[in-house]
Amino acid sequence: MSLVAYDASSDEEDAGEPAAAAAPHPAPIGPQPRPPSPTAVSPAPRPTPTLTPPPPAASQ
Repeated sequence: MSLVAYDASSDEEDAGEPAAAAAPHPAPIGPQPRPPSPTAVSPAPRPTPTLTPPPPAASQ
């Protein structure tokens, strides 16, 4: 609890500049697991349609 009070005092004296840099740091940690999800799904469907091309169906 003591640390919290000290942090607030330091932030005000530091001009709040370091506070802005600290905010974006923890932000990317959360959304990080989101981007990797779509990346793995993109390359998966790509080879799927190329592996099963319907050439005879189009001829008929």
